[in-house]
Amino acid sequence: MDPKTIDNSSFSSFEITFQQIAELAKKERVVLVIDEYPYLAQVYPPISSMLQSYIDREYAKTNMFLILCGSSISFMEYQVLGYKSPLYGRRTVQYKLKPFTLRGAEELLPNYSKKDVFVINSIVGGVPKYLNLISDRIPVMENIKATFLNPDSLLFEEPSNLLKQELREPATYNSIINAIASGASQMTRIASRAGLEAGGITPYLKSLIELGIISKKVPVTEMDKPKKKKTIYVIECH
Repeated sequence: MDPKTIDNSSFSSFEITFQQIAELAKKERVVLVIDEYPYLAQVYPPISSMLQSYIDREYAKTNMFLILCGSSISFMEYQVLGYKSPLYGRRTVQYKLKPFTLRGAEELLPNYSKKDVFVINSIVGGVPKYLNLISDRIPVMENIKATFLNPDSLLFEEPSNLLKQELREPATYNSIINAIASGASQMTRIASRAGLEAGGITPYLKSLIELGIISKKVPVTEMDKPKKKKTIYVIECH
């Protein structure tokens, strides 16, 4: 297939699509990027097994460069990189994109002072998409009112939407996050404020740590102890 005409081509199935790409990749370097792969895998579950088959039988012999992207951290870690995934062991490298640093945020908001950039970047967690919703031509508080406090804004319900996307029990996780944000830092106090049993809160805390929402802090004096009684949990700051 002529790479110049591939944009105007239509394919009746993923099988035909992947086969045509394989033929093209035998002749020249091909970069295939599937953005938001979790959405595709959810609406068409066989896609991972199909990709695994083509990677093993076809793409390994070509100049194919396959990139899978996804904003759902839990899906990418367990359904793409996980041991039970058909794609397990077939990656050559993986990247977890980090939030923007203060310097990166400054480049997006050149009209703000360093202090204002720090405030905004801390609030949005350094997420480029959220930073793009901020205007550095109006005061910080006006931006906050126009985004986080505006029911019509994308960011108004973004926290709850992200929890629903990543976790099966968003209400429970939200209660834990609220408990930590309100000052509870030890496991028993967090469980009490969230209305949970202390013995059953560990898996929830672990999931929130993996998602980068909270972090676990252990004093140096407790590091070598089998039972770290002074461990605390805090909201992660990027």
